Amino acid sequence: MRKCVPIIVFVLFLFAADISSPYALASTSSLNTIIFAKGMYIAVGFDGAILTGSSRADMTARKSGTNSALFGVLYEKGMFIAVGGDGTILTSADGITWTAQSSGTTSNLYNIIYIQGMFIAYGGDGTILLSPDGMTWTAGQSGTDSDIKDMIYKNGLYIAVGADGIILTSNDARGWTTRSSGTGSTLFGISAFGDVIAAFGGDGTVLTSRDGITWTRKNIGAPGTIYDVTYAKNMFVVVGADGLIMTSPDAENWTRQNSGTQSTLRGINLRGDPFVVVGADGVIITSRDGQNWSLLQGD
Repeated sequence: MRKCVPIIVFVLFLFAADISSPYALASTSSLNTIIFAKGMYIAVGFDGAILTGSSRADMTARKSGTNSALFGVLYEKGMFIAVGGDGTILTSADGITWTAQSSGTTSNLYNIIYIQGMFIAYGGDGTILLSPDGMTWTAGQSGTDSDIKDMIYKNGLYIAVGADGIILTSNDARGWTTRSSGTGSTLFGISAFGDVIAAFGGDGTVLTSRDGITWTRKNIGAPGTIYDVTYAKNMFVVVGADGLIMTSPDAENWTRQNSGTQSTLRGINLRGDPFVVVGADGVIITSRDGQNWSLLQGD
């Protein structure tokens, strides 16, 4: 989800915020990911930034209670959960008021998913945390010290990707097996549709697999690092460095799209209706079809 390199830049946010609080939105925050849930958008980013709004163009800064970077956010079981630097886990019933939970780790947590009745947070140093309720967490055994950047569940198999080209698989998210990726580049994202599983990462790396175990490298002509991926509206969409957006119907044939920005794009929403992308410099861009993009903020 999510997968981030800490670049700190100056951004002017035109949002209502209580700037007297040390944990209100900082002017140097960049955004890492965005979701749509419970009738509103929620974006999170560096310096504990949390923005909410009923539309992408009208977002309000919320107090997170932390100045750690927030890398991932999820809504499941009537609750928002955000994860981030130094083992940060925050929960909220409404997306406005947030409460810190004990994660039992100081490693960065890059994202969180909810699969098979279980919350799974993952991140630095091979950290995998499991929880039935988002508040009480126990550690899984990844068997690696490499950072885990993204994870999906496909055909009864958990598949995780991360630093050093690491690919892990598991039947239960507790014990993991390392698979050969054929690359040393960091893999920041993984997505699947039909019988195609695709992982993406540094140096424009794209790997595809039918079973999550055997992987093949593809050359899609991406000029730089790919930071996030989603599948929606019958296409894979990847975003990355220098405003990169590329689309493909099958993870084999790719088209570069004009994003309208040169800022690094770090996160794309999973709903795809519309697509919403966030990134460095406070950039927020949207598209109804994955091809024509409009800049809402930044640059």
